[in-house]
Amino acid sequence: MINGLLAALSPSEESTLRVIAQGRVHPKSLRDNDMSRLKRLGLIEECRTGLALSATGQRRLGAVPLAPTIDLGAAR
Repeated sequence: MINGLLAALSPSEESTLRVIAQGRVHPKSLRDNDMSRLKRLGLIEECRTGLALSATGQRRLGAVPLAPTIDLGAAR
């Protein structure tokens, strides 16, 4: 099995991982291919409420820089 911490992720897979981490998405709105690969890599798992990051997924996401927060007040 490929190590989920080291495997290269496509931009789509990385985005799906972040969306699942936020917990604000219905699984049917995500790409099946992305979810299948993330499950195979051990980065996500099914839980009673839907999908969640596994412990490996949490560590992986901690290693991936998060998107910057946009301060709309500073743009004025």
